[in-house]
Amino acid sequence: MSIHIEAKKGDIAETVLLPGDPLRAKYILGLSPRVMGDVFAKIPLESGRLLQDGDVAVAVIGHNIAAEGGLVVGSVKELRGLKATVVGIFKPTQSNQIDDFAVVHACDAIGIGKN
Repeated sequence: MSIHIEAKKGDIAETVLLPGDPLRAKYILGLSPRVMGDVFAKIPLESGRLLQDGDVAVAVIGHNIAAEGGLVVGSVKELRGLKATVVGIFKPTQSNQIDDFAVVHACDAIGIGKN
């Protein structure tokens, strides 16, 4: 079953994907930590962790974003105005849909690009 069907208000940001430029994440996904484990259950982390309740201004990033920016867990990455601390990095998947993503809390995603 899709998480969208069972999602509660606030679990998924109103704006889910935002195109970026090559110097930033190409896509930003806003999710509630409550559903992140379900969405990314089959994609292992290279380092760090997934989003957790209470996280603010943090991101889990794809391998390409980390490699291109020389980023590690604890680095700060600007995502369209949001300065997010990297808490997790996905292992390479050979899929740009994951390797070029940054995942942030749904509440943080709502404010991205509005500055």
